[in-house]
Amino acid sequence: MKKGERFDVLTEEGKVSVLGTSFNVFSEDELFEVHCYTGKVGVNLNAKGADDRILTPGQETKKMGVSLTEASEFKGDGPLWMNGYAFDYENAYLKKVIKDLERRFDVKIEISGISTETFTGTFETSDIKTALKTICLPYGLDYQIKSPRRIIIYKK
Repeated sequence: MKKGERFDVLTEEGKVSVLGTSFNVFSEDELFEVHCYTGKVGVNLNAKGADDRILTPGQETKKMGVSLTEASEFKGDGPLWMNGYAFDYENAYLKKVIKDLERRFDVKIEISGISTETFTGTFETSDIKTALKTICLPYGLDYQIKSPRRIIIYKK
């Protein structure tokens, strides 16, 4: 790539057009969100008739149903996970937080009864037990480590 060249990041949920920028895309299991840190990012869903968004530094958008949320402000100048420090969320779907934990700690987490709950908070990436407590406590959930790679989260 040459500086100033445009390229697209294609996912099952949508396309992110890179317009000379730094950004983060999360797309998994119908979850889709984009954060712009510098420059501009064009975002559109693969859903027919969905509105496009242009994000500028400090803005994010998320998929809600078959459309994108309006561009909204978020805190931070880059994803903390890139530096290995912490996971930091602001109104993130709890399902996404769980997926991040699964990836980070190479575990399978079974959970039921959660659909659209959101999570705001930060936790370190070095200790799964602390991360689980941080996530479970606000929702009245508890967890049980069944094996080194299998965790169950349930209502108390």
